[in-house]
Amino acid sequence: MSAAAATVANTAVRVVERVRRNWSGIALRVASVGFTVGLSDSERRIDPTDPTHGRSRRRTPGVRDEARGTWMRRLEPMDQLRRSAWVVAAFSAAAYLALVVCAYGFVSLFTDAEVIASRDAGLLVGPAIVAAAVAALLLHLGRALRRPQRMAGPVLLAVLWTWLAALIVAIVGFSLATGTALASVLFGLGFAVGWFGLLIPALAALVTSFAVLVSRGEQGGAQRPRWPWERDEDE
Repeated sequence: MSAAAATVANTAVRVVERVRRNWSGIALRVASVGFTVGLSDSERRIDPTDPTHGRSRRRTPGVRDEARGTWMRRLEPMDQLRRSAWVVAAFSAAAYLALVVCAYGFVSLFTDAEVIASRDAGLLVGPAIVAAAVAALLLHLGRALRRPQRMAGPVLLAVLWTWLAALIVAIVGFSLATGTALASVLFGLGFAVGWFGLLIPALAALVTSFAVLVSRGEQGGAQRPRWPWERDEDE
């Protein structure tokens, strides 16, 4: 038994010694076999000749690009409507400013009345009131003219916003000039219900009506009138 045990022990020592000497070669062989098996398995699972290979990955960019194109095509008309609305609103606000200044001049000339009756208000309250009304009309038309299907709504809102803007600026301006709250409220209300105060919403309604008609014509395909030298020879 002792001799057999010694033989087994010597054999085990030799095997361990041989494995220790050749461990690098064995490891490389095992790694190469594993890499070859994995590569063949991946080639079997992802076959380039398979017609269904990569279909889902190719489909996703196509659908995404199509959706992006549809979204951009929807935004283009909206951008055009928004741009056209602001252009018409800007010209309408300029025309409104000219009409208010002209109307104030004629009313002051025929009635022999000052636009700002109180001298305590200073020189800036009148221009500030007109500027606030013009700004209110510009902002209102820039939003309302995107869909000018109705006439009554934009006109009524233009009347309301311009009158309120003039009233608020009159009260605040007089309060800053004099420092009195009650007198400022009375001054603002007196100006808003007077001739000069009522001209602001009246002219705003007139300008808004024409602006809505112009926007309707542009969205309906109407073109601006052209001078004779701008027309084609066939026309």
